[in-house]
Amino acid sequence: MQDGTPLFYDRLIVATGSSPFIPPIPGSNLTNSISVRTIEDAEYVLQKTPVTHHCVCIGGGILGLEVAGSITQNGTKVTVLEGAPWLMPRQLTPQAANMLKKYLMGIGIEVRENVKVKEIVGNIFCQGITLENGETIPAELVIITAGVRPNTDLVKKAGLEVANGLVINNLMQTSDDNIFAAGDVTEHHGIVYGLWNAAQYQGKVAGLNAIGIETQFGGIPRSNVLKVLGLDLFSIGDINLTDTNCYQYEQEETDRYFYFIIRDNTIVGSIIIGDKALAMKVKQAVESQMNFPHDVYQDINHIIQKLKTI
Repeated sequence: MQDGTPLFYDRLIVATGSSPFIPPIPGSNLTNSISVRTIEDAEYVLQKTPVTHHCVCIGGGILGLEVAGSITQNGTKVTVLEGAPWLMPRQLTPQAANMLKKYLMGIGIEVRENVKVKEIVGNIFCQGITLENGETIPAELVIITAGVRPNTDLVKKAGLEVANGLVINNLMQTSDDNIFAAGDVTEHHGIVYGLWNAAQYQGKVAGLNAIGIETQFGGIPRSNVLKVLGLDLFSIGDINLTDTNCYQYEQEETDRYFYFIIRDNTIVGSIIIGDKALAMKVKQAVESQMNFPHDVYQDINHIIQKLKTI
């Protein structure tokens, strides 16, 4: 314990979570330059928003976009800076990201891709962002949303195996058979999920194994739902597969977008924009490994029609 009192155990579950990743940007420690991880962080942003004319969010992932969407609703000008060529590159194709960008611009959020932040400028309080190209963007509030890193300091001291996260097997065991782990701190077969649905599932599996009820965690497809912005956007699985055994299907409509990757007759990756009901059907199909033989489902509309029958 923190006061030095020993606490003995037969089985232990580690769930130390993660912390925001703060890139080594000069000026990131200035007042009004923060990350958003706790309820106190959110309350601080809500307190500052009414007196902020311009806010910059560094990072165009889900958290950055949700924060930007919340702030812009209060009339504050928001600019999102993304270092990748398009928004959410791990979850979206360039075409889907372009649809998202157009939507964001329509609700007053400026998006800048392919930009690198040189420093956050100011004395005590931040006053703006300087980019690598020399451009300065004024901002009285800077929010850093550049992802998270597992909190592994404690388990490293305990001598447990750590790679990018605390390494666990299918039973949620660490390198010590009597110590289990779950949530953002973990790495399972090379994957650090950093997602609530994965943490919730892992917690149940770890708890059952800790009390002697053997239960396997075989991994889950990573899925993401964009909230707050008023846009129904869903992504699941690996949307960047390009091997010759994969079939890709893509269709864009006025306010909807559908994308599927099928390998070995099952959907292994999908993006759905503008159709919440179909997105839930896709999630069920991916998780149940529903069969879509290529000789039968060669057209995207046939795939969508089958999904609607679930």
